[in-house]
Amino acid sequence: MIVSLGVLCESVLAWDPPPPPCEEKGPYYGAWYLGECPPLINSPSMSPNKLCGNVGEAPCKPSVTPPAFGNGIKYRDVSYDCDDPKTETNTITYSVSEVMWDPPIPEKWQDEGTFESTAYVEVTGGDDLCPAPGRYEIGKVLWTIVDPESDDPTFTLDVQQVVDAFYSGIGAVINAVLDVTPGCEITGPEPYGEITYSMPSKCCACDRNEILSFKKAKGEVGVELKKFECAVPGLGYQYKDWFWIGIIGYASGKVSVHATYIDEPCDNGPVVVCTGGSVTATLGFKAGGTVNIRACSVSVYGAAEATGGVSGEACSPGSTSVTFKLESLKLKGHAYVKTVFFQCEKELWEIELSPPIVKTIEIFPPSA
Repeated sequence: MIVSLGVLCESVLAWDPPPPPCEEKGPYYGAWYLGECPPLINSPSMSPNKLCGNVGEAPCKPSVTPPAFGNGIKYRDVSYDCDDPKTETNTITYSVSEVMWDPPIPEKWQDEGTFESTAYVEVTGGDDLCPAPGRYEIGKVLWTIVDPESDDPTFTLDVQQVVDAFYSGIGAVINAVLDVTPGCEITGPEPYGEITYSMPSKCCACDRNEILSFKKAKGEVGVELKKFECAVPGLGYQYKDWFWIGIIGYASGKVSVHATYIDEPCDNGPVVVCTGGSVTATLGFKAGGTVNIRACSVSVYGAAEATGGVSGEACSPGSTSVTFKLESLKLKGHAYVKTVFFQCEKELWEIELSPPIVKTIEIFPPSA
């Protein structure tokens, strides 16, 4: 009995009470630490880095590939009073703006010369572990700007032999007319002619990124009759050299032929070659008189005249056309005074009887 009681007492003394329940006061976060900043996942580029442009036109722009970034990662440790510790992760991201230029590219080019600008983006976002890079430069572009409308450097060639040959034919016709009209007052005819070759300032072909040159050549020869006046027989009266009154027929005009060559590569069009000719004339009658007193001559006339002509041109490729033109039909008064000291010529009045009339006929219109 005594032994059993001792065993019982020993068992009671050896028993531990259960621990109290766990009280969680966490989680407890550690500082973030870096795994990886957002990586560059492409190859930023710009092409080409040299371009051309035309004054008055919008700039051609290069192809730009801005930078792209993947997600970065960061970690932190988390501990608890009652649970096992763990590690948290979070992403780090960058934002990329649209492509900008420094200095800004103008909407249109204003002047010839060169212009350089840097393409860049603003990279934002990130955090303290991976601050955003900010300005990210992709590359520079240099533009060369030209002005297609600037003055042409023109070269004129001596074509006197061509002029003489042309005049020998036209002049023979004019001289035949003069032979049958004795006593007429004539100024001219005067032959003229020239060949010009010009290379206007260059132009930029944006699609090919090339600076190209216009080429233009023109040749013309002609004969100009400045004045041809004849009194109408039987409609005038003259007293010695002092006085004359009557009706005079008069004419002036020009006959010419020309050829042109035009190559405008910036328009992506074909080379155009044209040949043509024109005849213009002023025909009229004037009624009036002249008084000559010693060294003084006074003339007063009223006149009716018409000015017009016909011209034609054939172009390849292009069309063949003929243009008829009546530039004016007028009545006008005219006075002329001449002395040994001075001479004066003045239009007293002018009435236009009809507006200009122009009619163009296309004989072989261009194909569609």
